[in-house]
Amino acid sequence: MSAAEKKKKGTLRKGRENAPAPMVAVEGELPQPPPFLSEEGIAEWDSKVSVLKRMDLLARSDLGLLAALCLEWENYVRAEAAAREHGRYYAVKDEEGGVKYWGLHPAHTVAQQHLKAYIALCNEFGFSPASRSKIGAKGDAKPLTKAGALLKRAV
Repeated sequence: MSAAEKKKKGTLRKGRENAPAPMVAVEGELPQPPPFLSEEGIAEWDSKVSVLKRMDLLARSDLGLLAALCLEWENYVRAEAAAREHGRYYAVKDEEGGVKYWGLHPAHTVAQQHLKAYIALCNEFGFSPASRSKIGAKGDAKPLTKAGALLKRAV
């Protein structure tokens, strides 16, 4: 919930509010992706950099964390492909060669770990509605039309 919403509801407490973080914005051209990213990572980099720039949240100090986010995406895509190729489960056999039980394939577990790390990094940048409200980002929404603005004020 934003500070404005808390103030409107009467629940705003100064001691609970975070001060805005100082930012050194990236000026001019959008930064190039790091050389260690592959095709999937570079595509994610280009996508996230343009969104962060539109949200006015692209800071030079965050580029390393953004590179980690893109690397996690790249690793997730690779691990997911391996999980699809090898299957999500494998048969653990007994001494006679019969199926004792079905185990979760390690490729599936690795893919889920990379996805979890990716989502955590996305939340740091405000790439979900909940995380945007926590960091006070304005999002990637299109501007309202005149009619939309009137409806928003009426509600």
